Amino acid sequence: MQTINIADATDDQLRTCATLILGIDEDAVRNAADRPALMALIHPARPQTWDDGTIRVPDAPPPLAQTGQAAPIAPKAEMTFLENLTEQFGPLTRFKIIPTNMPGGNHPAHPCVNGRQLVMQRNMLIEAPYAFYLALQNAKIGDSYEVENGPGKPPTTMYADISNYPLSEVALPSPEEIAAWHAQNGQRLLAA
Repeated sequence: MQTINIADATDDQLRTCATLILGIDEDAVRNAADRPALMALIHPARPQTWDDGTIRVPDAPPPLAQTGQAAPIAPKAEMTFLENLTEQFGPLTRFKIIPTNMPGGNHPAHPCVNGRQLVMQRNMLIEAPYAFYLALQNAKIGDSYEVENGPGKPPTTMYADISNYPLSEVALPSPEEIAAWHAQNGQRLLAA
């Protein structure tokens, strides 16, 4: 992966960055009539951690078309979906979401972080970026119950947070990786 200035990037590099790195819909990229339209698609999708005025492209640029048309968009095999997500949402975490007896407790989970949503099946090994793990870990519902205080005394209402998605951690990132990710992105992502 290489970082280049937007001003120095070719239209083909902009298209590759938009589709392969940022995950922008290929039809929208193809329909961008000119460079300013392409830039209008890329700018809001760029992670805040990228320096202003730069984009990322794969080391091997896609081949140029011989017909005078725009080069074909690079195949997605050059970077996996998870590699693309880890750049924005933290190191990979492996875990299982445990089914529960609550309503919907066997349905898939749909964590969403900064507008990006993943669908995760319960009771299966999941590999996802750390920010999505945190979103599941922080999803709780409030519940209350009363505790008797003895004869003639009113009951006390107790409150508890119950996890919507009980997790079984298989492999978490190292404390150093988590600290580095929090220092760089954590507060921005968790505040959204």
